[in-house]
Amino acid sequence: MEALSTLWNFLLLFCLIAFPQLLGVLVYFKLKPVHRWLARVAGTLLPVIVFIGFSWMVFIYRYYKLHPDDRCGGQLFGASLFILIGTVLEIVLSVVVQVRLHRSAAARLASNG
Repeated sequence: MEALSTLWNFLLLFCLIAFPQLLGVLVYFKLKPVHRWLARVAGTLLPVIVFIGFSWMVFIYRYYKLHPDDRCGGQLFGASLFILIGTVLEIVLSVVVQVRLHRSAAARLASNG
């Protein structure tokens, strides 16, 4: 049962990282007809902002809501480090995803035209 709980927690962690990326791709496709650079910038920055907000709610707000009398800073430090590492990972992933989207669109244009 402990293994199932651990696997579930890792699945939730993966979803916390993957959902903002999917949202960034959807925003890119929604804004691409309007303006390409706006779509690229929004598709790159939105996943980072969404990840920071969601991880803040999950790791810091929820913990201190459940433990209001806890005055130790260890959990806050650990959560802050995870948010920092996750933010860097989200920045790298969002840039990679936007570059892949740009290359696939360029390859599609080259094959069609």
